Amino acid sequence: MNAFNDLRRAWPPAILGMVAWCALSLTMGQAWAQAAIAAFGPQTPGTRVAGWEPLVFKNIAAHTRYQLVRDAERQATVLEADAQASSSGLVVKLDVDAVQTPVLRFSWKVAQALEGSTLRRKEGDDYPARVYVTFAYTPSMMSALDRARYALAKTVSGEYPPHAALTYVVLPLEKPGTVAANPYTDRVKMIVVDAGKPGVWRTFERNILEDWRLAFGADTPMPRVSGVAVMTDTDNTGGTARAWFGDVSLGPK
Repeated sequence: MNAFNDLRRAWPPAILGMVAWCALSLTMGQAWAQAAIAAFGPQTPGTRVAGWEPLVFKNIAAHTRYQLVRDAERQATVLEADAQASSSGLVVKLDVDAVQTPVLRFSWKVAQALEGSTLRRKEGDDYPARVYVTFAYTPSMMSALDRARYALAKTVSGEYPPHAALTYVVLPLEKPGTVAANPYTDRVKMIVVDAGKPGVWRTFERNILEDWRLAFGADTPMPRVSGVAVMTDTDNTGGTARAWFGDVSLGPK
């Protein structure tokens, strides 16, 4: 797993899980307008990653290492992630209407598959590459009990936790297109998009409005998008993973 441990592990009964979601909101970077783009390509290798902020938690001792590197194949700068029984991510804050900007584009390359990675068990909730889309807390979509829990979480951390998330992952043991609830919380839906052939760049285009309906139900209203994160994590499995991320964008069709 990774710095999203708390975000996925204890939803909704445990307030600590909500506080982790709040930490996500607090540590995200700058807000974007209707068309959201986080480009690694124009940045200089070895410099601080601009436009993204680290997401780390005190209860996780080892953090995944992220750095900007030059990719010879792409002739551009990409984000390299190196996890050694570790977890953390990079996040950016958004306030986007996904009905107007539903198209998520991203790319990654993984060095190898991660042994023990699985959708089905908490101890296997690690992936060599993943991309999150989080959705803003919307009281009208919550029960009275959940609204009370969110209010308590806001009192503790100063921010409401996100309402839900979609997570796109690498997983060779599942058929691409597989959708499953995260083993820690059904508010996070996992979507397998890649088997993770080692050393091959893969580019994805997802309609998050369609994915929301697929994951949460066609009749479930979709909140505004509150953020995007990239992550490589191996803290649950204790393994090693390396991945590279290309530019990420969220925009109109």
